[in-house]
Amino acid sequence: KKLTELGLQVLVISKDNYTETASYLAQGGIAGAISPEDSPRLHYEDTVRVGRGITKPESVWALVEEGVERIVDLVNIGVPFEREKDGTFKFTRESAHSYPRILYCKDETGKAITETLVKSFGGKVVYGCSLKDLIVEDGRCFGVVIEKDGKVEKVFSLSVVLATGGCCGIYEKSSNPRAIGDATAIALLKGAELANLEFVQFHPTANCVDSNCFLVSESVRGEGAILIDGMGNRFMEKYHPLKELAPRDVVARAIEEHRRTFNTEIFIDFSPIAKRGIKISERFPHIYKVLKQRGFDPEKEPVPITPVAHYHLGGIKTDTFGRTTIKGLYAVGECACTGCHGANRLASNSLLECLVFANRTAYRIYADTWYLKRTFTRPELPVECEEPESSGLSELKKIMWDNVGITRTRESLERAIEKIGVFLEKDKTFPKKPAILGIYIAISALERKESRGCHFRKDFPEEREDYKRESTFTVEKLKEFVKV
Repeated sequence: KKLTELGLQVLVISKDNYTETASYLAQGGIAGAISPEDSPRLHYEDTVRVGRGITKPESVWALVEEGVERIVDLVNIGVPFEREKDGTFKFTRESAHSYPRILYCKDETGKAITETLVKSFGGKVVYGCSLKDLIVEDGRCFGVVIEKDGKVEKVFSLSVVLATGGCCGIYEKSSNPRAIGDATAIALLKGAELANLEFVQFHPTANCVDSNCFLVSESVRGEGAILIDGMGNRFMEKYHPLKELAPRDVVARAIEEHRRTFNTEIFIDFSPIAKRGIKISERFPHIYKVLKQRGFDPEKEPVPITPVAHYHLGGIKTDTFGRTTIKGLYAVGECACTGCHGANRLASNSLLECLVFANRTAYRIYADTWYLKRTFTRPELPVECEEPESSGLSELKKIMWDNVGITRTRESLERAIEKIGVFLEKDKTFPKKPAILGIYIAISALERKESRGCHFRKDFPEEREDYKRESTFTVEKLKEFVKV
């Protein structure tokens, strides 16, 4: 939207309709220091505290200060955030926030924001395309190779922006099963630097039937829902003073530890919300509807939940203007690693990150265009596209869930690297690009011999000062472990 406003020609190429994106499916809300009692500094301090020492100050300041402006932009184009009777915004509170600063549209905030932005976008969109490759020569990106309806073609461009989401779909239990990180792996293989791959955030509360998982938003706990075990006992006070509003990694690990220790199922109990006089079916209509379809009535009974892989904090390393280490290639959203999340993401900062850094990237692209025009020539590069990979993904998902999950050890990580490596070398049907990203996550987790944020090593359960830093990787690291 911003690029078209700046007068540039924009082509959006998408694998699926926008209704299949993680942004569209986001339930809870968007964080922003909008309230007069709140401030960007408080939002900054919360974000840095949760990030466990490896956030980038310049990125976090951009997020919290420009975030206020971007939310105002959303209001001005018609996003219907909930309001009080006097017209002021309603706010809810989520994990690790020191102040209620989450704006929301019932429990479909992502849908409201995405639909409003799509309606206001004047550029061209082509759906049903898959990214096969990036056209890169001498460290410069000149376009993409896509496949649509079985036909492979090159699309040349002065600038290429990857906004392809995360990779948590390479885990057996995931809130984003279609996000398998193939574009991130392509960028890696073409020479882009990646960062912080070991940090995978597991959402504590999803209702799963086999591998079909439905997220129960953090805002449900923010409104007062509690976690109980099969005996009806509330247990989070044993693990953290903030109980259900502790950081996500703490809640996810507590659920898994309590489940294993007492051999019990874990439930989320909505009844404290009703006791506050809030009608669940009105405050959370989408969650209520889906849970009812699954056979649960949250107004009458606790709902079984489990942690799931939810958000990848690592990704393609960028500066604060979306620039990667490949000229002409930019990345925004979950596939990018901007440094504003560090080792753990503060709840509802993800939609804000998308808006803030997409806006900054648009202006950077506009400024860079004049230079990029002078260096642009269409390279005559042969493009080799692999056959569609139709099998092996379920094996990868199980390896990742069993070995590179919520709790990790040297043995489990080495086992994952070995198993994925064998598949990559011997099984031509194994999904190469997601597997490459999976093995990189395992390598990164193996090399970080500590526990920090959402990366937890049972054999190294404490933070270590010598690991208080960003981790970065290129394709050369992969070659030490497996043939590609």
